[in-house]
Amino acid sequence: MTIVVGFPEFQNSVVERYPVFFETIPSLQKVLNDLTGEGYKDISSEHHLILNLGILAGVTMMELILLAVNGFGPGALKAARSLLEASVTAEYLRLHPEHYEDCTGQQGRKNSHNGVSKAGPDNGLQRPGRL
Repeated sequence: MTIVVGFPEFQNSVVERYPVFFETIPSLQKVLNDLTGEGYKDISSEHHLILNLGILAGVTMMELILLAVNGFGPGALKAARSLLEASVTAEYLRLHPEHYEDCTGQQGRKNSHNGVSKAGPDNGLQRPGRL
């Protein structure tokens, strides 16, 4: 049994129309692999967020290419929006690390674990009953 995903006839026309872009894909994949394959010690929270946004952008770019080449334009547009948001946010934080807390909502949450308050009688939150 042959499995066909997307529109193979569309793939060839896209690759023929944008050959220079598709020649760069191996370089993009190498950069993404270099970024994700490296271990980082003693990284600040700000840099950790920027790194994660960079990884998200790289993975989203590959998803966008996969969707676009297979003729799934609406999905590619959705991925493009995510790619743009991750890239702009990462660059903004790189240029303005003082706004890290503004982007993460971590102000005033020093006593909570990962920004989530614990439920209990002292804070008024109650555990939901069984369904």
